Amino acid sequence: MGKYEIVLTTDRTMMSNHHGREFLGFLATGPAIGLPEKLWLWLAAPKVRVDEEGKPVEAPYGMRKVEAKLIEAGFKAAIIDPDAREKGVKIIAGGPGAWQWLWELEYWRKWGVDLVIDGEVEKVIVEIVEEALANEPLPDYIYVGPYDSPSIEEIPVIKGASVNGLVEIMRGCPRGCRFCPVTLRPLKFIPLDIIAKEIKVNLEAGIELFHSEDILLYGAKGVEPNPEALIKLHKLVLKQLSL
Repeated sequence: MGKYEIVLTTDRTMMSNHHGREFLGFLATGPAIGLPEKLWLWLAAPKVRVDEEGKPVEAPYGMRKVEAKLIEAGFKAAIIDPDAREKGVKIIAGGPGAWQWLWELEYWRKWGVDLVIDGEVEKVIVEIVEEALANEPLPDYIYVGPYDSPSIEEIPVIKGASVNGLVEIMRGCPRGCRFCPVTLRPLKFIPLDIIAKEIKVNLEAGIELFHSEDILLYGAKGVEPNPEALIKLHKLVLKQLSL
């Protein structure tokens, strides 16, 4: 992987399309009880197709966003299958469960994690990577709070296909649940032209599935659905899939 400055990867349970059945991936959150571990892993998280460099055809959507942000900033970055191995690298961890590292300090040190980033990364990742490549000291932990949430303009379009064709249509949530950090983020809807571009990226890679979360909240006024916005979204998706 010498041609890349930055290698992005995750564990096998995430770097999988779960046989094209997204919810089958929840099987990977539990232990292999009553099954040989290899069989359990094949059922829950089979390996994805990779190219000659070990780059997966499909990769987790959030990781695709980080990859796109770094490429647009001029870095040589790529997502690599977790069976890739290279020593002497700095390890920056993040993602939906990043906060759990605060409760596993022993493993944090044991596995050599240099930095954990908790939250949306678009505003901080480029500067952090520049510091890492310059061999400058990194903080142990960065929390990206609601007031540091990126604007629509700061969120890049993915460069490669996402697992099972996942496309982001909004960030934040209007429900206001006090136990959920997602509700703290500013609510913003991804413009239709950006959604169309990401669907096209997936289609060009042969990923004809399309899914997203909270479809009925797109363009909503609070928690009240917006029929006009939903119709426009679905017409867009149908048009893209028929091209």
